[in-house]
Amino acid sequence: MAKWDLEHAFADGCFLERREDLRTDPEAMKLALAEPSSRWLLHNPRLHFLLHETGDTPAPLPKLGTLWFSKEAAAKAIAAADEASMERESSFLGVHNGVHYFTVASTFGNAEDMPEDVLDPHAQAGFYELRKSVSQLPSAEATVLGYARSLLAWQSDFTYCPKCGQVLDLLDQGHRKFCASCRKNRYPVIMPCVIMLVCSPDRTLCLLGRKSSWKEGVFSCLAGFMEVGETAPNAAAREVLEEAYVECDPESIELVSTQPWPFDANLMIGCQITARANPRAKEQAVNHEEGLAEGRWFTKSEAQEMLERSVDAAYLGAMPNEGRAQGPSEMRVPGPHAIAHTLIKRW
Repeated sequence: MAKWDLEHAFADGCFLERREDLRTDPEAMKLALAEPSSRWLLHNPRLHFLLHETGDTPAPLPKLGTLWFSKEAAAKAIAAADEASMERESSFLGVHNGVHYFTVASTFGNAEDMPEDVLDPHAQAGFYELRKSVSQLPSAEATVLGYARSLLAWQSDFTYCPKCGQVLDLLDQGHRKFCASCRKNRYPVIMPCVIMLVCSPDRTLCLLGRKSSWKEGVFSCLAGFMEVGETAPNAAAREVLEEAYVECDPESIELVSTQPWPFDANLMIGCQITARANPRAKEQAVNHEEGLAEGRWFTKSEAQEMLERSVDAAYLGAMPNEGRAQGPSEMRVPGPHAIAHTLIKRW
């Protein structure tokens, strides 16, 4: 696999072995939960994770690291009434080097409210939103946190049976829900999306767009959800036509890479696709009803300059000017955490 396939966040493979055979075995889970070496990750109800500053770089964007807690400390952090409730509320993430890893929700919304025997008050720790802090984390840790966030979001959002409305039971240590009335299993939902770098027939220009909710000057690849019964090539061509009125040949598509995107549970299918005709102007008309504010065609040298000014993980970063960005010297693209960065860099 080419190096560029692995540059974006959440895509370098989870270092944990997920071990379906363990999480579906109640006795195995009971032993894992009781194992003194097992470790817990803490999150708050907003699905922000408890992280700490590693001291590698100063503020405003210090390097961050994941905090893993023993069962005893995690139980204090969630104010568990008894061991059974602690085990019931824990979701199994996987195994690494013989250690079992779990995540559980803390009853403390802020790190400073935690008991000192759980968290050192000098630990420079806090609950961080993953989307804004992903570029501050080591890649392997970000992948685990992305996996955990997707799982937890599904647990939170998918409470009732979609068929009969009964409350679902959470089984397999957080990975399966079951309707006792319908006798149906429900599993985490993954929503596939296509994200496309559109290039001109002669490959000298690429089309990028800016969503209306983004800061001025921040451009990225066009993207959209796949529809039922649709292939990735057809979805890519349809999305480009709907969003920017540009016809593309589905057969020209190159599938480049994929990225699990845990906000929430998307699978980004990164590709490059070719327009059927060269653009007539640098600015491209876009469909504002699709959420786009503007579209432009960029040369390779312009795209390279935008990569060098790429925006960090908050990824809609503030531009130096208050009004509309007037030229490529004021424009940026998402940082290396995003698959869009990979697609543009590869081109």
